[in-house]
Amino acid sequence: MEKGKKMTMEERIQAFYKQSGGPGNPDIERILEHHLLYGKDHGMKGKKETVQDALRDALTEDKSTSLIIDWLAEKKIERMSRQYQKEERYSQMGKEIGQGLREGIEVMYNKRIDDLEVEVTRLRELVLRLTARLEEVGIADDNRYRRFHGDII
Repeated sequence: MEKGKKMTMEERIQAFYKQSGGPGNPDIERILEHHLLYGKDHGMKGKKETVQDALRDALTEDKSTSLIIDWLAEKKIERMSRQYQKEERYSQMGKEIGQGLREGIEVMYNKRIDDLEVEVTRLRELVLRLTARLEEVGIADDNRYRRFHGDII
């Protein structure tokens, strides 16, 4: 077989059997595996060529199909780009919703804190009025009253 000439699949199989000792050779599986991983006609060294790899290579090397393959690749890239942009929009929307929720919760908590501060102020005023009333009636000297009064004010 002359170098550089493309062999048919049948010629390749026959050459392989001739080189490896035929289909009955017990080492054929190991030899075939090595050939598929490192053979010059099987893609990148150390990577087993898949059917998809072989079809892609055959279609892209054929001038009659290369334009179609290029167009299909371009469409795939466009589709992936649109998908990426859609996912980015969803991600941004999620971030905005999350930020809105955080702000809403913060406003709600701040409102609750303000309401509690108003309630505490109202209760302090009530305690002061009660204290004044107790002093008016003369109960302010009672020890129980002082302990209670000291804890609150």
